[in-house]
Amino acid sequence: MSNLQAAIKSIYPDIEIPSCSLFDFLLPPATGELHKPAFVDAVTGIQLTYAQLRSKSLELANGLRKLHNINKSDTVLIISPNSLSYPVLIFGTSAAGAKLSLANPAYNHFELSHQLKDSNATLVFAHPDNIALTKKILKEIGWSDAQIAHKLISATDSDADGHAPYTRILDSAPQPGVPEKFDGENSHQTAVMCYSSGTTGLSKGVMTSHNNIVANICQLTLMRGYILQKGDVMLSVLSHLTYTKLTNSTMTVGLTVTMLYYISHEVKSILLPRFEPNAFGAAIQKYKITVGSVVPPILVLLANTDIEKKYDLSSLRLLQVGAAPVGEELVRKLSIKFNDVITISQGYGLTETSPITHKLPLEFAKSHSGYIGRLLPNTYARVVSEDGKDVPGDNKSSGELWVKGPQVMKGYLNRPEATADCMTADGYFKTGDVAVFDSQTQLFRIVDRLKELIKYKGFQVPPAALESLLLSHPEVKDVAVIGVYDDKQATELPRAYVVPSDSANMNKEAWCKDVETWVSLKVANHSKLRGGVKTIDVIPKSASGKILRRHLRTLAAQQDKASAKL
Repeated sequence: MSNLQAAIKSIYPDIEIPSCSLFDFLLPPATGELHKPAFVDAVTGIQLTYAQLRSKSLELANGLRKLHNINKSDTVLIISPNSLSYPVLIFGTSAAGAKLSLANPAYNHFELSHQLKDSNATLVFAHPDNIALTKKILKEIGWSDAQIAHKLISATDSDADGHAPYTRILDSAPQPGVPEKFDGENSHQTAVMCYSSGTTGLSKGVMTSHNNIVANICQLTLMRGYILQKGDVMLSVLSHLTYTKLTNSTMTVGLTVTMLYYISHEVKSILLPRFEPNAFGAAIQKYKITVGSVVPPILVLLANTDIEKKYDLSSLRLLQVGAAPVGEELVRKLSIKFNDVITISQGYGLTETSPITHKLPLEFAKSHSGYIGRLLPNTYARVVSEDGKDVPGDNKSSGELWVKGPQVMKGYLNRPEATADCMTADGYFKTGDVAVFDSQTQLFRIVDRLKELIKYKGFQVPPAALESLLLSHPEVKDVAVIGVYDDKQATELPRAYVVPSDSANMNKEAWCKDVETWVSLKVANHSKLRGGVKTIDVIPKSASGKILRRHLRTLAAQQDKASAKL
């Protein structure tokens, strides 16, 4: 079967993608007359209108050119949490023609140092909380004191450790500049570089073009996976870098979906500087939030706390979820709790795909929770088995998901070998996720990560399937499944780490054995928990909700070594 025959094409008609810059697409001249709020600081209530966003961004672009000679050859790094300054920094830098490199404000020395060096940033906007670390790293990588003083700028409107605020650049060039053009083939030049952490090695700079992002916004709009209504108010919890310790894919979701997509629909967004449960609830109540983009841990909080008793959440009608899979059990629990008033709609994407490739239509949100949805317009996919064959769309057979479309990245910065490893000759990006496709509904679902599949005597055991089953156990609060290698049998064995709902069951072997037996009665022989069930206080996860299985593998090795000595 040829690649063309094997390809799964989106059922939505192809759309035309404008060949222009991100700035021209989202903030055309007419935006200068739009005086409705674009962003509102949830804490202070201060607003930034669409007209102000355009004018301030063009003033910043003008100042960056005059004071810092910024042009298309430059990369500007921004490290900051949510603020009213953030969109101005993004659009001003882009209008000046430079590439943007967005860094997580929770980065440590190693992570930030790598991104600063790898991206070859020539100017840095840093929040005051990040100034000291950034200055230290810049000195270590060879910037002179004079360079640091001139090129490290506070991402707020006040001085920070002697570094001037970005507003001083605005003051130096009060006249708006002309946005750099990226028309025609130039629209394929790099606009943004977020860093993809991956599972091993150093993170890689993902070269995302103006055309990639404009395409993704158009794809989302034409698919109508997000049904916006006049008067909707968006809570920006994912926007840019809000969660305490975000993954980079979440940063891309925050940039494209939570900020840029809603700008394209002229929606008002309420900004939280970082996620905190009471601030989250208070913002929904105060601003009558109707729509939000969240990560799975926030859904877990909504499901397992009484936040709705402290705050009025009745205005919420839609929560868009990204960054990590959400199981059917969690969605069911939330549906019961909120009487089906809040619709939870999932999607799928990666930093490398700008980021969205799939979106669950709202009409399937309740009946097909756990699915990532349908392919966006202009997008193709393949589901490929280990032997390189395309699997049938029977909603059972699984394989690695490959995707192709105008939203797929240009490649990894300075890493042609890594780009070649994940891209096929005919343009498919290999996601590393294991998917199942239903040809009847045209819906996809992710069942696991390719590198996380447990191999038991030649059989593939997806941890996510066992985790979903265990979460339906009435005495299980949370769970993660890993493979532990057994030298005697020369194979991996599935093991579950479980957080009991009742802490009295912690470290009780009899209870663990009961859970193991319960699973064995519900799964195929090769999926039994032959590695056992062990209790744990909390499942280690990233802030986006992804299970940190490597931590559990380290724990398992320590436990097994201690047991062997007894």
